Amino acid sequence: MASPQLEKLFRDHPMPKIANPKLKKRLEKLFEGSRWVSELGCSIRSIAYNFHTRIGRVDMAMPDCYINGCVSLVRRIDPKVWRIETYVGNRPDTFYTYDGYQWATHLILSSATNPALEAAQDPFGS
Repeated sequence: MASPQLEKLFRDHPMPKIANPKLKKRLEKLFEGSRWVSELGCSIRSIAYNFHTRIGRVDMAMPDCYINGCVSLVRRIDPKVWRIETYVGNRPDTFYTYDGYQWATHLILSSATNPALEAAQDPFGS
């Protein structure tokens, strides 16, 4: 059973009304199986944590989440986490590392290795 704090994060938010049926269908497909988490500022599909390696993983529907929210969320699972990896569509997006003093952001910028970056530039294929 999830803690009350984690359950609070995963409350569903209704999707806004969209007049364009094509756009609505694409958005529904894009965010299918995900939930909006306001603390992270994004829709996520799953969270995983390896207690042996102390590495967390956040799978998102689209790139870009708040580092502070991401770190805060995973630190509630284990305060000794040292690395958090974010993925979009099972492809690496960003990872965060903790050196004992501060968190650093490492972006994966190549669209050749991360097609989600291309999708982020034009998520609706227009």
